[in-house]
Amino acid sequence: MGIRDRVTDSASSMLQAGRDRVHAVRGPARSINDTWKRRRFFATNPSRAADSYTRTRENEFFQLASSLVSDIERIETDTEYQYRADTAQDRRNARADAVAARHDAKRAFPHLLRVLDTEVAPTSADEVVAAARALAESLRQYLRGNTVSEHLHPTDALSILYSAMYDQDEWDLPDENRDTDDPSD
Repeated sequence: MGIRDRVTDSASSMLQAGRDRVHAVRGPARSINDTWKRRRFFATNPSRAADSYTRTRENEFFQLASSLVSDIERIETDTEYQYRADTAQDRRNARADAVAARHDAKRAFPHLLRVLDTEVAPTSADEVVAAARALAESLRQYLRGNTVSEHLHPTDALSILYSAMYDQDEWDLPDENRDTDDPSD
């Protein structure tokens, strides 16, 4: 083996070692990126229903409910700011923003109920429907008088709905396939 062959072999082995190091970094970076993409997707699309039609309808309902809850949060934020604003103009602006958010929420609420009754309730799992109805009831109570007495706050009800949609894949299984912790199995 001559000098030329030895130099070529060492150069190619150094290149290969560099490539291996780059791939060693890129692999975990890609998996982290994929994990974040998945998390971002499931943040607004939590449904894991087996049927794609049901999954689409549930995700649309969740996005509609999220926008209503963001209107509720806007009402609360503007109402709080209204009391601690420095100038009269800031208080008027905060009051106007709270009124606009309240009107937006009241305008969107009947559509949410229609979607719940016509698209989500007939096809979804019982736990998802129960969580969606609890969310609708908490929104109804809140929009009647900005109170949450005896009911969940809409933000908490939305998180319960999210959990029900995200965990429903096990609920849709027949009883003989359901994973239970029953020691008699």
